[in-house]
Amino acid sequence: MGANLKKGTLALLLLCITQQTLAISSTERAALEAIYHTTNGNEWKNNDGWLGSLGSECYWNGIHCNEQNHVIGLGLGSNNLSGSIPPELGDLSQLQYLSLDKNNLTGNIPPSIGQLSQLRGITLNDNSLTG
Repeated sequence: MGANLKKGTLALLLLCITQQTLAISSTERAALEAIYHTTNGNEWKNNDGWLGSLGSECYWNGIHCNEQNHVIGLGLGSNNLSGSIPPELGDLSQLQYLSLDKNNLTGNIPPSIGQLSQLRGITLNDNSLTG
């Protein structure tokens, strides 16, 4: 029994360390949560994994992370997003690709998108955005 308990404890410890290692920053997680809430995430066609436990963010539908656990891609095109794009999007400082096309987004394109110095590709077409 003692050896099995030790193995179980070790496995749990390794799982906790792995989850911590895979976690994105709290700022990036808050930005993703803001995107979910302001674009009616509960109504998306695919919101698999969203708002899951800490360390699960890189496995949420449409999220792509690099080896340093920064969000580098956000691909939520044709996913029934509605509402506005939150200014917190600018907090995804390592974002390289943003795809929010073919949704029902409205309002202004937040100026914070201009802070995304790593951005290489962006698609926002087929929405009702201004600015």
